[in-house]
Parts: sequence; C-alpha cells; structure tokens
Amino acid sequence: MAQNANSGIQSKRAGKRAAQHDSAFRLQAIEPLLKLGRASEAEVDARAAEVGVSGRSLRRWIAAHEGRECGGGTLRVQFPDAADLVYFENLKGTSAREIHRMLAAAWQDMYPGKPCPGYAAVLGHINSLDEARR
Repeated sequence: MAQNANSGIQSKRAGKRAAQHDSAFRLQAIEPLLKLGRASEAEVDARAAEVGVSGRSLRRWIAAHEGRECGGGTLRVQFPDAADLVYFENLKGTSAREIHRMLAAAWQDMYPGKPCPGYAAVLGHINSLDEARR
C-alpha cells in the first residue's frame, strides 16, 4: 500500500499512472475542500499537491460528489424529486435539453444551496432510464 509522505492518506497502488483510488481515498482527499464550500482554484491545487494527485482529479471528484457528474445514479439517489421530474417528463417525450432547462429553473426551489446538475448528468439519467426499460 503506497502512502503519500505529505498527506498521510494511503492509496492501494504505487506509481505514476496507478491512480485508481478507492472511494474512501477520494472522499478523504476532498473532505477539507467540501467544508470550505466553493473552494478556489488555488485551494484545490494546494490540496491536490498535499494528497499527490492532480487538481483536475480533485475537481472531478468534487463534481462527482456534488452530483454534477455524468451518469444517472447520483441524480436518482441524492435528488429524488429531480429524478422524478426527469422521469415523468421523459415519459411524456420531452427532449433532454428541455428537461434540463425545466430542472435548472426549478432547482433552487427544490434544493436550495446545491448546484444544479449539468446537462450531461440529466442526459445520463435519461439514458439509464431508457436502458432500464429495455
């Protein structure tokens, strides 16, 4: 098990391209940034240097944690009312673009203080619904 000397966080792999970090490692790496709320680029880059990963990886992990990643799982689990809206609008035949616009318009009323998932997350959720219906 490899350990970054600066951070004390352990990763199961060693080497430059062995960046398949488990979810516990990722959560431990982004936790201080989540407590800050909206972390600046400098704060993210500094934390990335502490843990031994790229700033881009940390930004991606934060986006995944906040539900702004592609795919439907996060939307379904963390934001069930939004997932219902997407589901029922999709059944009506509403386009993914229009569903995302509707969701963005209603988001702050549904989940105040949380960032609205991007179009790719909504599309990923719609695609996961379509696959489940097959």
